[in-house]
Amino acid sequence: MIRLTADNRQPLMRNQGFGVRKNLLNPEPFFPPPRPSAVNLRLPRQVKPIATPPADCRQPATIRNMDRQRLQEVHQTEPTQSRINEDFLEWLKTKGPTWLLMILVVVAAYMGWDRWTQYKDNYRIEAWRALAECTLPSAFEDVAAQYENILGLPQLAKNAAADALLRQIMIGRPLGTDPPPADPPQELSDEWREEYLRRADRLYGEVLETDDSTLAMTLHMVSAMTGRAVTAESRGSRSEALRWYEQAAKRAEGFYPELTERARRRASAVDRFSEAVTLPNQQDLPTGAQPPTLQPADIEDVLKDLLEPDQTSAG
Repeated sequence: MIRLTADNRQPLMRNQGFGVRKNLLNPEPFFPPPRPSAVNLRLPRQVKPIATPPADCRQPATIRNMDRQRLQEVHQTEPTQSRINEDFLEWLKTKGPTWLLMILVVVAAYMGWDRWTQYKDNYRIEAWRALAECTLPSAFEDVAAQYENILGLPQLAKNAAADALLRQIMIGRPLGTDPPPADPPQELSDEWREEYLRRADRLYGEVLETDDSTLAMTLHMVSAMTGRAVTAESRGSRSEALRWYEQAAKRAEGFYPELTERARRRASAVDRFSEAVTLPNQQDLPTGAQPPTLQPADIEDVLKDLLEPDQTSAG
């Protein structure tokens, strides 16, 4: 069947087998445009244009530029952080155990040093507490021997022990023989007196052996030198006592002027106390006359006059 198209009026022939139209004047096949369908016949809907936002709601160019910069920084930071994490993991694998071991060694050393410091402080406190609880010369000597590495404590303990011995010589009683008040006190014999002097002189000498000519040891040394001078005076050796007083004044000179002056005054007074002074006991003191017995005064009438003046005047 041959018919003409609407546009060019050329004869067409339909091939029923393939559905291809051929132009008889133009042997090359062509595909005609599709027929209009119900869908194609619909008119397109009118699309409302998008309202342009007001000028005040639009983002300025500076804000948009800042957003772009932040986005670029984020993109640049992510690879940087990933590279840092990879470097850190690599450092942990290669050098991490070594640094961890070093940190553990430092922590262990610090803990050991702290424990050692606490032990030394407790040891020093214990030593001074033991010294404060001593009352007898033997106890002072034990503390000095037990805590000899505490600075200043052995010298102080030995000086205290020697001073306690000289104190017993001064009161004339042996150590640990304090009788009840009703009993007479025990006298210090010459043997005990010499023994106390010998022990005191030995303790003072041990203190002087530790002198290092420093300010910290000045008081201990001056006390020991003065103690040896006193023991020499107690034995009647004035020349030896004078020598120790002069050494005490020389040792204190430059540090303690008052101690220097006192040692020199005692050195000048050695000859005035050449003879021993004996103090009498309580039972040897003379008893005076007994005072007369006084009778209490009778004040009953006086009190009545003071308390009841009206009744007295009326009567």
